[in-house]
Amino acid sequence: MPLTYRTVYLHDIVADMWMLTYLHRCAIAKILDKKDHGRAWMDFARRIGVEKLIPAFEIQPSPTLNLLEYFEDHNGTVDDLKGHFLGMKSPDLADVVEKAVSVIF
Repeated sequence: MPLTYRTVYLHDIVADMWMLTYLHRCAIAKILDKKDHGRAWMDFARRIGVEKLIPAFEIQPSPTLNLLEYFEDHNGTVDDLKGHFLGMKSPDLADVVEKAVSVIF
């Protein structure tokens, strides 16, 4: 049976969190871990549906970095992430995501 090839476009890839480098994730964590007296990351956790896991994330050095990893592992997308940040009224975080993606394209 001959091999067939298909062109895959970047927008066809669902799991696109790879576009956020570790430095971008650290920039997000630096803001989110400290915002609202260190409680803003909990709002993010609730938005992605892991409210019951907040105690586990709370004991981590950076809850946000761990939440971003969880979000990526569960097929979260950059657009979803940006939407969550805008829903949290955090355009500064959405800008970090936008800048990360604009570097790729």
